[in-house]
Amino acid sequence: MYTGVLILVATSVVAFALMTLLVWRRRNHSAEILLAALPLVVILVLAHLRVEQGAERVRNELRDSLRSFAPTFAASAERMGHADLKTGDNDSLAYWRFIAAETRWMREYPVASAIYTVRQDGKGGFVFVTSAACDYDGNGTIQGEREERVPSGDEYEEKPPEFADAFTKGEGFSPSPAKDKWGVWVTATHVLRDSQGKPEAALCVDFPASDWAAAQDRERFRATEVGLFVVSLYMVVATLVLRMTADRREAEQSSLAMERLLAHSDSVMESAEGLVAPGAEDDSAA
Repeated sequence: MYTGVLILVATSVVAFALMTLLVWRRRNHSAEILLAALPLVVILVLAHLRVEQGAERVRNELRDSLRSFAPTFAASAERMGHADLKTGDNDSLAYWRFIAAETRWMREYPVASAIYTVRQDGKGGFVFVTSAACDYDGNGTIQGEREERVPSGDEYEEKPPEFADAFTKGEGFSPSPAKDKWGVWVTATHVLRDSQGKPEAALCVDFPASDWAAAQDRERFRATEVGLFVVSLYMVVATLVLRMTADRREAEQSSLAMERLLAHSDSVMESAEGLVAPGAEDDSAA
């Protein structure tokens, strides 16, 4: 569960407890307080749904936006003759033309952290065909093994479903952020076809999972803010209504007690007058 929702629930519980202290001055007000808790529960459930729906909407928008990059690069790779590249060839001019193209694409579209191509290895896994060096930290230089070019023919250790989807469905996208030895990413993929129209490779575009998650968290935060406002407004109104109800009931009970006291006083006075009257008659006779 998103942390903001937990904060919203905790805040609501504390606010409800304070309201109870302010209103629950007599046990016979428990029914009203329990009834007041029901709308609060409904508000919290709806707030949670709103938070997750907002995150899902942003997630879908991001997915649609990010996955649009892969087909564009794939079309260019096919025109450049990717199908003619041999897996494991790190020396040909054609191979280095692709490395230069990927480097240029990443420079022109900095939202993409890495652009590379893979092929199936025949054993359910994947191997790199082209994978240019990536400036992951954005400092303008390639530093360390993590940012270096991955040689053609190297095995990709993971088996992400979006890679397989490119070969079977024509395109794919990470169902959730995935980790490899280069970082944590969401990846868009698109099939590369040969001159006969058969799938021969997949072009992959990695995007930072941190940006992916941050965009969803911003939407969750906005939805949580709305939820906090609604809860606060409800708690103020509920406290005022319950306090007025409690005061009215206590006033009615005090009034009823006063009426009973007065009635009892009248009864005592009448009884007293009845006791005094015979003595008064005897004094008159004397």
